[in-house]
Amino acid sequence: MSTPIVIVTGPPASGKSTLASRLADDLALPSITKDGIKEALLDAAGEVGVEESKRLGRAAWAVLWHVLEAELAARRSVLVEGNLSAVDADPRLRRLADRFAFTALQVHCFAPVDVLYERYEARIGERHPGHTDAARLPGLRDTLEADLYLLMFPQRTIGVDTTSFGEREYVTLREQLRSSVGVAT
Repeated sequence: MSTPIVIVTGPPASGKSTLASRLADDLALPSITKDGIKEALLDAAGEVGVEESKRLGRAAWAVLWHVLEAELAARRSVLVEGNLSAVDADPRLRRLADRFAFTALQVHCFAPVDVLYERYEARIGERHPGHTDAARLPGLRDTLEADLYLLMFPQRTIGVDTTSFGEREYVTLREQLRSSVGVAT
């Protein structure tokens, strides 16, 4: 029997954390989030600079993949959220598929680069200071292209333009996930 998982990904500031949190609640799925893990590591580490933040970000990815593997081994459905890159995530998902039977549904969040940049800039100071958001602005535009986060592995992808994503679009997405992945509420 195949275990359904939901993967919410997309560029920074595309709304994936907000969307994933709501979906996890509505679909009664445990949520494994890269930023949630990173923020726990940042709290333990104390004040950090940009390079240490990046190092803890890489550590957060390692923990995320480990927890996902444990959930798949236990045949439990989960929601995974983060800016998973196709270059890194597709091979990891394929390796997991060699060991575990699961069906992945990707929710790919995106918006125009200018919109994402404005959102990112506006949230500086609102997120955990260990993300060092202000220091990342100079190179940010290069990381905002939606295709960088479009995974090829999942069996199905639902694209979500978060430029003007409202309640009606959310309800439609939630119902698509319920029917496609077969999670109960």
